[in-house]
Amino acid sequence: GAILLATGRYDAAVQAYQRATQLNPSGTEAWYGQGTALLKLDREPEAALAFAQASSTENPVTTQ
Repeated sequence: GAILLATGRYDAAVQAYQRATQLNPSGTEAWYGQGTALLKLDREPEAALAFAQASSTENPVTTQ
């Protein structure tokens, strides 16, 4: 998903991140990546849900 997102293939990135979140529902990075890709596609309501899921997982993403 990250490579697809970085290269502007947002639809494919959403699909990859959806698969990742199915395999690991607590995968914060996958939810965050999915939200980011959805924002790039102007799908704000869906992005908000993905970001909410990212923030509710047990392993939050940390930034330094």
